[in-house]
Amino acid sequence: MTDYSFFEAALHSKRRLREYYGNLPAFMDDEMERFNLGIQPVTVGDFGDCRVIEATSCAQTPGMGVKAIETILHQPLPDDFRDFYTLFAEAVIVTRSRPLHLWPVSKIVSTLGLYSWEIQDEEARRSFRFGAYLDDETRQFALGQHPGSTEKWSVLRTNIEESDKECANSFAGNPGHFSLGDSFRGWLAKFIASDGMNDVFLAEHSCSPGGAAYDPVTSND
Repeated sequence: MTDYSFFEAALHSKRRLREYYGNLPAFMDDEMERFNLGIQPVTVGDFGDCRVIEATSCAQTPGMGVKAIETILHQPLPDDFRDFYTLFAEAVIVTRSRPLHLWPVSKIVSTLGLYSWEIQDEEARRSFRFGAYLDDETRQFALGQHPGSTEKWSVLRTNIEESDKECANSFAGNPGHFSLGDSFRGWLAKFIASDGMNDVFLAEHSCSPGGAAYDPVTSND
């Protein structure tokens, strides 16, 4: 079984974070409540329009495995991804980036269904999305199979408008640009260890320093 002790440790640390420049979308409160994952925003008047959230990374257990995904893709998934979804059913990871939602298998399967016209295409089956920001599902994360390999998968950047086949082709054409990590566990460990800093999406689209959405609130703030 893949070691996810670093992820389990992150589940017990409450964060107090202040958003940069009012970045947090207004509908985020509803999303947090809808998922019921223990994240509660707290408004602090001293910060004006910028809100402070008190949040803890959280996960639902146990997982149901990834057999349903493998059946659709007609191939086995990497052990680290399979082990994560054996341990956990769904998760939200709170860092200085936006809250990252790792979807339940049911949503991964339904998302594959959005591109059902492609599912018979071998190229389309080389990529599938597994998560997005909790407050911005237009920016998504996928697992993509390396061209010419049946065993090596990388975490990829994608978006809601890109089909699975387009995602796979983008990765094949420019792996250095679209790859976020050489393995699911490696990417997740780095994301948590860096506290979500240098997030590729936020670095490109945010005016906040270091590609972050939040700044830690200290006892002196």
